[in-house]
Amino acid sequence: MKKTGKALSLVLSLALVASSIPMAFASAATPGTNDASGIKDVTLSSASSIALAVDTDKTATAPTGVELPTVNEVKITGDDGAVYDQATDIGAATWSSSNSSVAKIKKIKGADFVIPVAKGTATLTCSVAATTLKYGDHTKTATFTKDISVTVYNKGDYVLTNDTTANMIVPQTKTKLAVNDGTTAYSLYKVTGDTTGVAQFGSALTKASDINASYADDDVLQMVSAKKEVMKTVKVLSAGATSAPVDAQTAGKVYLGSDQIIAEVVDKDGKLVDQVASLPVEVVKA
Repeated sequence: MKKTGKALSLVLSLALVASSIPMAFASAATPGTNDASGIKDVTLSSASSIALAVDTDKTATAPTGVELPTVNEVKITGDDGAVYDQATDIGAATWSSSNSSVAKIKKIKGADFVIPVAKGTATLTCSVAATTLKYGDHTKTATFTKDISVTVYNKGDYVLTNDTTANMIVPQTKTKLAVNDGTTAYSLYKVTGDTTGVAQFGSALTKASDINASYADDDVLQMVSAKKEVMKTVKVLSAGATSAPVDAQTAGKVYLGSDQIIAEVVDKDGKLVDQVASLPVEVVKA
């Protein structure tokens, strides 16, 4: 009887172990199936910011609009790190604007266009309809959204920036400067635009006549800083000096705080003729 009892006990133990194995496999297969949890991402065909321009003359012909980027990919990174990105078909994409008085969306021949309306900023949102993604045998179904920013300039606006400019791209201008920064340099650009509404920045301005053709030949285009902290001295622009570098603080009492870079035109005697543009900046610890 004792042997029979031990044998029965062993059989029952093995049965319990065996019955738990399928349950473990089943629970491992369940997470992720038709579950939209995880980090969602949308890859668009172009940049995450758009620069547009409008004419201040309201009688001018309105821009025809710029076609919005297309959706290249959607994916979900699951809580377990698995990337669900094998989509048979990506859901239809629609666009909306947070401020249609600045930039409005219009569908033209089946494509989405953004049309600049007035100076300002807005957020454009791309909404992607439900899309089923796969990772191995697992699937996730979800909707997606992606925001891009749009900045609308007036034609004729001046832009002070240290960034390399490109048409339709908003310059990423540095406004926090370390006390030991002596290399960041700023250039002045004038915004123009084409018939579609794309903002164009052209070449850096270097002389007074770039601002106004009527200015005297000996008038000078220069940059200064309001508190003479960021730029200790006047920086005169020319064909050989298309940008003005900031000055590092390397000795004496260090200044931390706000300042303002100013582009201006002065006459031969140093008298102010025109303050063209300004950029608030802040000096911070290195």
